[in-house]
Amino acid sequence: MKKRKQQRTMPNPMAGEFATPAERQFYSVAFLCQMLQQPPEFIHRMMRTCNVEFAWVQNGIGVIRGDDVQRMASMLAEVREEVEGKTAAAANN
Repeated sequence: MKKRKQQRTMPNPMAGEFATPAERQFYSVAFLCQMLQQPPEFIHRMMRTCNVEFAWVQNGIGVIRGDDVQRMASMLAEVREEVEGKTAAAANN
Protein backbone atom coordinates (compact mmCIF):
# COMPACT_ATOMS: atom_id res chain seq x y z
CA MET A 1 0.00 0.00 0.00
CA LYS A 2 1.30 3.43 -0.94
CA LYS A 3 2.15 5.70 2.00
CA ARG A 4 0.34 9.03 1.99
CA LYS A 5 2.27 12.23 2.49
CA GLN A 6 1.50 14.35 5.52
CA GLN A 7 -1.35 16.68 4.62
CA ARG A 8 -1.09 20.27 5.67
CA THR A 9 -4.03 21.95 7.31
CA MET A 10 -5.27 25.33 6.27
CA PRO A 11 -5.22 28.03 8.96
CA ASN A 12 -8.60 28.91 10.38
CA PRO A 13 -9.38 32.51 9.33
CA MET A 14 -11.79 32.80 12.25
CA ALA A 15 -9.12 31.87 14.79
CA GLY A 16 -8.55 34.65 17.24
CA GLU A 17 -8.24 35.27 20.91
CA PHE A 18 -11.86 34.36 21.65
CA ALA A 19 -12.55 31.99 18.75
CA THR A 20 -13.70 28.42 19.28
CA PRO A 21 -10.85 26.04 18.41
CA ALA A 22 -11.38 23.88 15.33
CA GLU A 23 -11.36 20.64 17.33
CA ARG A 24 -14.43 21.90 19.23
CA GLN A 25 -16.38 22.87 16.10
CA PHE A 26 -18.68 20.23 14.61
CA TYR A 27 -20.33 19.97 11.19
CA SER A 28 -22.99 17.59 9.91
CA VAL A 29 -22.68 15.88 6.55
CA ALA A 30 -25.79 17.74 5.42
CA PHE A 31 -24.18 21.11 6.23
CA LEU A 32 -21.03 20.17 4.29
CA CYS A 33 -23.14 19.01 1.34
CA GLN A 34 -24.93 22.34 1.34
CA MET A 35 -21.70 24.32 1.72
CA LEU A 36 -19.87 22.46 -1.08
CA GLN A 37 -22.97 21.92 -3.27
CA GLN A 38 -22.12 18.22 -3.55
CA PRO A 39 -24.00 14.99 -2.77
CA PRO A 40 -23.30 13.03 0.44
CA GLU A 41 -21.35 10.43 -1.55
CA PHE A 42 -18.76 13.12 -2.38
CA ILE A 43 -18.34 13.97 1.32
CA HIS A 44 -17.97 10.28 2.21
CA ARG A 45 -15.38 9.82 -0.56
CA MET A 46 -13.42 12.83 0.75
CA MET A 47 -13.58 11.40 4.26
CA ARG A 48 -12.16 8.07 3.06
CA THR A 49 -9.39 9.82 1.11
CA CYS A 50 -8.37 11.93 4.14
CA ASN A 51 -8.82 9.09 6.67
CA VAL A 52 -11.49 11.06 8.53
CA GLU A 53 -14.10 9.36 10.70
CA PHE A 54 -17.27 10.72 12.22
CA ALA A 55 -16.90 12.24 15.67
CA TRP A 56 -20.31 10.72 16.42
CA VAL A 57 -23.58 9.81 14.71
CA GLN A 58 -26.76 11.35 16.03
CA ASN A 59 -30.16 10.25 14.72
CA GLY A 60 -28.45 8.66 11.73
CA ILE A 61 -26.59 11.86 10.79
CA GLY A 62 -22.80 11.85 10.93
CA VAL A 63 -21.01 14.73 12.62
CA ILE A 64 -17.44 15.70 11.69
CA ARG A 65 -14.96 17.66 13.81
CA GLY A 66 -13.78 21.06 12.57
CA ASP A 67 -10.11 20.09 12.37
CA ASP A 68 -11.04 17.13 10.16
CA VAL A 69 -13.03 19.48 7.92
CA GLN A 70 -9.93 21.67 7.66
CA ARG A 71 -7.90 18.62 6.65
CA MET A 72 -10.43 17.81 3.91
CA ALA A 73 -10.34 21.45 2.74
CA SER A 74 -6.54 21.26 2.51
CA MET A 75 -6.81 18.15 0.37
CA LEU A 76 -9.29 19.90 -1.94
CA ALA A 77 -6.94 22.90 -2.21
CA GLU A 78 -4.02 20.62 -3.15
CA VAL A 79 -6.11 18.88 -5.81
CA ARG A 80 -7.26 22.23 -7.19
CA GLU A 81 -3.65 23.50 -7.40
CA GLU A 82 -2.57 20.30 -9.14
CA VAL A 83 -5.40 20.49 -11.69
CA GLU A 84 -4.81 24.20 -12.33
CA GLY A 85 -1.09 23.51 -12.83
CA LYS A 86 -1.81 20.76 -15.36
CA THR A 87 -4.37 22.95 -17.13
CA ALA A 88 -1.91 25.86 -17.33
CA ALA A 89 0.84 23.56 -18.60
CA ALA A 90 -1.47 22.15 -21.29
CA ALA A 91 -2.51 25.66 -22.35
CA ASN A 92 1.13 26.72 -22.76
CA ASN A 93 1.90 23.82 -25.11
